[in-house]
Amino acid sequence: MRLTANRLITPYAKALNIIKPRYHSFIANFFGVFIFILILSGFSSIVPLFLREAADLLSQPGAASFNVLICVAAYALAWTLSNAMDWMKSIATSYVMVRCDTAFYKALFECFLKIPPYRQQSLPKGEVLADFDRSMSSFGQINQTLFWVLTPMLIEFLFVFLILWKATSIVFSALFLIAMIALFSLAFWISLRTQDVHLRCFEATNNLTGFLVEKLDASHEVILNSAQKKESKKLNPFLDSYARAVFSANTKMAILLSMQVVAIGLALLTFSLSSSYLTMHGSFSVGDFVMIVSYVVQLTAPFAVVASSLIGLKRDYLALDEGLKYFELVESEPNRNQEIAEHQPIFEVSNHLTNQGKVLTFKIESGKTYAICGPSGCGKTTLINAMLGINTSNPGSIYFRGMEVSNLSSTVIADQVSVVSQQPFVFIGTLRENLLYGTEESSSDDELLCLLDILGLDLKSEQDFDSLDSIVGGENRPLSGGEKQRLAIARALLRKKPVMVLDEPTSALDMETEFRVINLLKDRVDTLIVITHRETTKAMADELISFQSLAVKDNEVPYTNISAQG
Repeated sequence: MRLTANRLITPYAKALNIIKPRYHSFIANFFGVFIFILILSGFSSIVPLFLREAADLLSQPGAASFNVLICVAAYALAWTLSNAMDWMKSIATSYVMVRCDTAFYKALFECFLKIPPYRQQSLPKGEVLADFDRSMSSFGQINQTLFWVLTPMLIEFLFVFLILWKATSIVFSALFLIAMIALFSLAFWISLRTQDVHLRCFEATNNLTGFLVEKLDASHEVILNSAQKKESKKLNPFLDSYARAVFSANTKMAILLSMQVVAIGLALLTFSLSSSYLTMHGSFSVGDFVMIVSYVVQLTAPFAVVASSLIGLKRDYLALDEGLKYFELVESEPNRNQEIAEHQPIFEVSNHLTNQGKVLTFKIESGKTYAICGPSGCGKTTLINAMLGINTSNPGSIYFRGMEVSNLSSTVIADQVSVVSQQPFVFIGTLRENLLYGTEESSSDDELLCLLDILGLDLKSEQDFDSLDSIVGGENRPLSGGEKQRLAIARALLRKKPVMVLDEPTSALDMETEFRVINLLKDRVDTLIVITHRETTKAMADELISFQSLAVKDNEVPYTNISAQG
């Protein structure tokens, strides 16, 4: 019982608690559809009774033609209504399922954004995409199988058992029920034999998707190095693995399902022969024979899909687990409402270990410009990530306004600090949307245009890039490195935070533009922290945080040299 709860009830309950806040009418819609399907199952179970009455009347000499026609017409009308309602059932279930899918996908997306950055970085992008794609529809499919396919079928079995009991005998109806239970048990056994093939297909799909995502990200590099043929050959093992997994899964399921079909055929043969035998010997009427054969066909035919439904149920539970694992990666969020001690240093770094094994200790005070410098690969970006709470694995202690960064919500720092990364990202959308991304206050078009002009991003110089409504990002309007940097700086300025961190913000700019940009930042931002190799930027800093000893030149603006200690 506990094993069943862990495998079936617990994951379902977790998914239900995730979906309900995002699909408020789920419970009402679910039970509405469920009741409608139960009514439909009950109605479908009485349809063969009209055929039975018609057959009995036809077998009686001198039966009134009008009565026969009424019974036949009633059967045809009931059958038509039953099948029409079946399509209405498809519409109703689709309505609920698609909203479950969107609610779960939204929850997954929100969950992923809450996963600590250091955990996000360890997740293969292709696997994440494949897991999202599979798991988004799993909860809806589980409801479909359990409550809208299997449960109504069981209710219909009960109705048929009672009808057969009354129309024939308890022995015949009990044997019919036992045969149906045996077929259902066989279908359940078949579903248990398919877990391994699902997992192999999941793994092969993840690997294939991961390969594709990596090559899409590196497509420009592939072209520059003329490596198309090489990458095409590297794709072959992934395709072979995927083909083997899918073929193996289909083969195994086809063999198992053929066993189900044979069992269904034996049940159909057994009850058709036995009912015809009893009819010929006078135990059953002709109407009873017609009704029994109709029920056998009506109930055994769905068993051809019961095994498929149970196999799908197993797959859907596995897919649901693949989605639920991301919710377990979200750590308990520290209190966002912690008070910021303004009198404390913005950042205080103690015994931070660099990539070269040196120890770095320093403070970032308000109202100053700091330049962080050192050779490539020494760990400057790693240091910044540690200060922002993105990377928490480095030994040493880092404090933000007197509170240890590892104990802070990432949003606490983001609410105080704007960041310009080394490779700024431009979203597909308008220039205005990119500029205002993450800002809390609205800005007029004149303000945006003025800021872009100060940063040297002249809209009028480009024929296809001449307004704030121009589409940028992706393949629509790829920006140059310098344009991306200036756009990212403008975005950070528009966030109007007291502290700004910039990672090589002017590497793609000329010296004149760099000088103008840094001066703009110093005028508009209280505290600047800049990773740079440029001597111009170093000279404009109040203090220098160096990963190696650097001498102060006579013509440089004085600054404090905070060097890493070996």
